[in-house]
Amino acid sequence: VFVLNEDDAGIEEKKELCNRLGTKMEFVKRIVPSELVPTSTTRIIDKINFAYRAPLRIDFAGGWTDVPFIMGNKLGYVSNITISPLIELKNGKFNFSGYPRGSGLSTSTAVKLLEMISSKTYNSDSKTLANIGEDLFNLENTELNWAIGRQDQYSIVYGGFNCFEFGQTYAKRIDAEVPNEYLEEFKKNILLLHTGVSRNAQSAVEQVYQNHKTPEGQDALGKLSFYGKEFALSLQKKDFIRCAEIMELNFKAQIQLASASTNENLDNMYAVARKNGLVGGKIAGAGGGGAFIFYCEDVERLKNAMKKEFVDCFEIDFDFHYKDIKRLNKV
Repeated sequence: VFVLNEDDAGIEEKKELCNRLGTKMEFVKRIVPSELVPTSTTRIIDKINFAYRAPLRIDFAGGWTDVPFIMGNKLGYVSNITISPLIELKNGKFNFSGYPRGSGLSTSTAVKLLEMISSKTYNSDSKTLANIGEDLFNLENTELNWAIGRQDQYSIVYGGFNCFEFGQTYAKRIDAEVPNEYLEEFKKNILLLHTGVSRNAQSAVEQVYQNHKTPEGQDALGKLSFYGKEFALSLQKKDFIRCAEIMELNFKAQIQLASASTNENLDNMYAVARKNGLVGGKIAGAGGGGAFIFYCEDVERLKNAMKKEFVDCFEIDFDFHYKDIKRLNKV
């Protein structure tokens, strides 16, 4: 007897085989608990063998204003973009494509996303991008010992350049479409430079939670929220110089909110970059180390000057990445 589900996708082929072998076919009804979404054994096997991929992200402006606990009833705005090379999960093993951990590019969230969508119990097919982003936010918020924001999750799930608005219980994209040709032109003058020191976000996070209710902290958050939206509007106008200025202003507001966002070494690096064609930039993520995002007059000139002065720093090669997570993984 060959037993299979009554909604099996390959009934005709199996019926032909059973007739040839003289085997009886019996059908059973698939009963799925209300809290789960139906899936097939074939789909589960595909998940095991499939190479799942995810981009990382560069945050241009507005970081911290995506954290509900910090913002209260005020709205936050963050402009960011996803990048490749992609990280990959296959047969339970990760390929980080040469990215150093602790770069401020949201490697940890990309890892959690790949673990989630590759899980045998998670059915991405029936989910919208917003569903996946919120599921990932809830997963990370449960696992970490501090309240987090939504920008990393939504950025990596949606892909491409986005400006997100953040409220207490939601994230949504605002109307800030930027042509890919603008983005590619903007990228020509961006140097993603690792400082040579892996960042530890814990100190900056603790300071933000201590300072966010103070007058100075509230002022900084107001600036960051403004810069998050202003960056996207400036990029829409192809005003790259203004975008660079906003990144620098954003960096200053980060430091105002949490002095651990920088240190003497990072300050020295920024000062040297300023003397060698830097127009404006910021530290990636929470800061304290990791990678600088520099918009400059000449990428090669700035890179060579920085490597001469700071022997441990190195360029992170990247491209902008434009696919959302469902298109990228065909889920």
